[in-house]
Amino acid sequence: MLHHLSHPLSALQEAARIVSDDGSLIIAEFDSHDNELLRSDYGDRLLGIGRDEMEQMLGKAGFRLDKVEEFSVNMGLTVILYRAVR
Repeated sequence: MLHHLSHPLSALQEAARIVSDDGSLIIAEFDSHDNELLRSDYGDRLLGIGRDEMEQMLGKAGFRLDKVEEFSVNMGLTVILYRAVR
């Protein structure tokens, strides 16, 4: 989950380096939220990543967004599954 990283774009760029052409990457990430409990109790650096921001980062890393699914989870949070292709 990228919200634990200080530079998630760097992680996506590294993933693009090792994913083969026409390969895919699956990402599970919280949608942006304001639940500070996740930062204080679980060490999250970011309070999720919004869909638009994720799509922009994926593009900068060399991926194309192929599929998106959203799931409501505990504490009013939403997990978004992204399938990105190179």
